[in-house]
Amino acid sequence: MEYNLKDYAVLAASNSGQTKRVIRLAANRKKEKHYAVIGITANHHTKVETLATGTHVIQSGKIDDVVA
Repeated sequence: MEYNLKDYAVLAASNSGQTKRVIRLAANRKKEKHYAVIGITANHHTKVETLATGTHVIQSGKIDDVVA
């Protein structure tokens, strides 16, 4: 199911900053020139950070990848 996110801010949250579903969402929004994508991650220099309009890096520290 796809949603029309054109008029909404999108929150792309990933502890690792490398979660495939979150990256896919952020990449699709960027491709559609959607400029309200906010990233939240626990790591600097991640794929989510490069795709989001702005990113907040939380101070929880690095956590190893978890298989979802």
